[in-house]
Formats: sequence, C-alpha cells, structure tokens
Amino acid sequence: MATSLIGLGSNLGQRADLISSALARLDAEPNVSVAKSSRTYETVPVGGPAGQGLFLNAAAVLETDCSAKGLLSLLQQVEADLGRTRSVRWDARCIDLDLLLHDNQMCMTEEIILPHPRMSFRRFVLEPACEIAPTMVDPASGWILADLLKHIRTHHDYVAVTGPQTVDTGRFVEAVENRLKECHDLTPRLILVPQDAVAEVVAKEGASIATPDLRLKFWSPKSNVYGGSCWPDRDTLLISNFWLGQSAATTDSYLVRLRYKTARQKLPAYAINAFTPKLLVLLDPPEHEDKVSVNKLDIDNQTSPSNTSNLTPIEPRFPEDQGPCLRLKFATEREKQEAIEEVVASILAMQ
Repeated sequence: MATSLIGLGSNLGQRADLISSALARLDAEPNVSVAKSSRTYETVPVGGPAGQGLFLNAAAVLETDCSAKGLLSLLQQVEADLGRTRSVRWDARCIDLDLLLHDNQMCMTEEIILPHPRMSFRRFVLEPACEIAPTMVDPASGWILADLLKHIRTHHDYVAVTGPQTVDTGRFVEAVENRLKECHDLTPRLILVPQDAVAEVVAKEGASIATPDLRLKFWSPKSNVYGGSCWPDRDTLLISNFWLGQSAATTDSYLVRLRYKTARQKLPAYAINAFTPKLLVLLDPPEHEDKVSVNKLDIDNQTSPSNTSNLTPIEPRFPEDQGPCLRLKFATEREKQEAIEEVVASILAMQ
C-alpha cells in the first residue's frame, strides 16, 4: 500500500462541487482510499491566458495499491469524466488533479515525473498540502513540506538563474524582468555577471578548472558583486544570472562525484555567507557542443585519477540545504520563450 499526495484545483463551474466530486470518485475506486483532504483555498491564477477566474485549490492524501503510473492514469480519467479538456497550457479548467508524491519515489519519464517538478515552490500547492501532511518529505530536496512552505513564506525574494556556458543567462534574466514588468507590474532588481567574464575564466583555466583552487577562481568575478550579510530591501525581488553555490554549472555538470558539503568548507567567506536563493533555476539545454575537458575529481579525497578523457555531462546534484530547484530544458526559440514564461509563473507562484 502506497501513500500518495495529490493536488486539486478548479476555476470553472461549480468549483467546490467539482473538487468534492473528484474526491468522491477516487474514494469509490476499489484500490484507492482518501485518507485525508484539506479545506479549499481561493488563489489567483498563475500563468496561462489572462482573464481567468480565481481558483479553488485543495490537497488530499491517498492510500492506494496502484502504481504511480496507474494512479496518474486514474486521475486523468476522473478529470475527463468531470469534463476536463486540454488545449492551452495553464488555461482555465473545471478540474485539475496533480500527482505530487507517491511514497518516496523519484522518476522522470515522458509519462510521469515524481515528485511533481513544481510542487516545492508553489504556495497554492503547499498551503493545502501542509494542512494535512506537513511532515511528508519531498524526496527531490529532502525537505518536509512544512519547511518548504516556511521557506517560500519567509525567505528573501531571491531567484538565482544558472546554466552552462552555452546559455546566455544574462539575456534570459533580462527577458524574465521584461515579462514581469510588462505583464505583472513587478519590477525586480537584477544582479548580472557579464557572460564574457565567465567565458574568460573558462578559456584561461582550460582542462584544469576542476581542481579546487581553480574552482574558487571561477567564483572570483562574482565576489564583489554579491555576498555578505546585508539584504538591500525586504520587499525587493532580486534575480541574478549566477548562483554562488554552483555558478560554474557547466563545470560542475562534468564532475563525476560532487560532495557539496565538503566543497563549501573550502570556499572563501563571501561564498559561504552568500544568501541562498528562494528558488534556483537551472537552464539545461539538451546538448552542449563546447564541452569542457576536465579531470575526474573526488572532492572528498582531493585526488584525480589519471583518466582525463572528455566526460559526458551527468545530472548535477544539489546540496541538501539548497531547497527548491526548477530545471528547464530548451532547444528551440519557442521552447526558450516557454522557459521564460515558466520562470515568471514560478516567481508569481511563490508570492
């Protein structure tokens, strides 16, 4: 028997009745039992076409014999039975059922992603979820849901955008800024590192950039830009095109073993004391042609094996204290614009 967490939402028709009907249909299934359900929360729509009505959101804990894939299929069938149609992303909908957690399973396929990739920083998801399951764990971050909600409620409004050298994170962040200003009357403060400042260090250090001392040099262009313990303004939304915890995303993605706790102890004071972002956005195009040749490095033991062949990028691992992370892949201009919209919607969802 698995324990699952689902999110429910509706902003068309008889919203409360539709949520109640969805829960009743799920509870009537032979392999599903609704163990707990939250009250409903009225929330502002995030993303999608303008002019939508307010949502009602709720959450429920299910006990089920279904597999994650089987439960997702059941949720989609209940949506269809209640009149849900899909044409425009994030459009108004009579019912929306999201599979958020299924025990502690983590998977990423074309059919299903667990945990839900945007659950950890959406206030409209976490508030009802924490009412009924505050100690459930998000296996992606290792945090319990109550701590994730506290994080987005109380943490400084700081979003860090990082990515490999092939992505101009500065232009991406400026596009996010323009969209927030034009469409949402929100003016963030940007802290940008010029792309050529990053590229210069990569070119200079070459294949040796994976060594600990030279990794610190890669952070050095940012040291005078952002760090210390003084926040500019409590009400200021800050967006940077780097992250001091992993600003060298292109090199970190080539390391075979990452031991961030050990590595952080070797950083200079400005990096250790730098503010952690409320949300980390990792831009990750599918393929990078300008792969950097680095030595395999065991950060714990500070030893490098003799094999120095080119490496295939691996999934970057993030420190346990990092919190929410949004990873976006894009290969075309259209997908890039969708990624910009995704970041804008994520910022709004944390407000």
